Amino acid sequence: MLSGLTRLDSAIKDADHTLSVAESSGMEVSAARLEEDQARDALTKARVTIHSFRKELVDHDIQEGLKIAEKNMLAGKAALADRDYRRRGLGWALVFIFATVIGLFLYIRQIERNAPKT
Repeated sequence: MLSGLTRLDSAIKDADHTLSVAESSGMEVSAARLEEDQARDALTKARVTIHSFRKELVDHDIQEGLKIAEKNMLAGKAALADRDYRRRGLGWALVFIFATVIGLFLYIRQIERNAPKT
């Protein structure tokens, strides 16, 4: 039972860390944060259920919490992947904008050189 509780606690902390990184990057993870509370509730419930001395009840609560923690971890990883995708898109957009500005600058210089002098 202790190993299950420890595993659940560790899964919740890992998911929390991933969600914190995604949240600090400006990604929307509020739904996963709400479910994180449910995972913590499952951990608390499992700790209380220990007093019933019925391993199957404790394991049920632990499995329920692990499912929620895994779902939160996947949501956090998806948010981080979306963040990386957006950053790459922004980088490519900036490259094309910069190339366009340089092209316009060179085109204007060429027009000014070829203009008749009065």
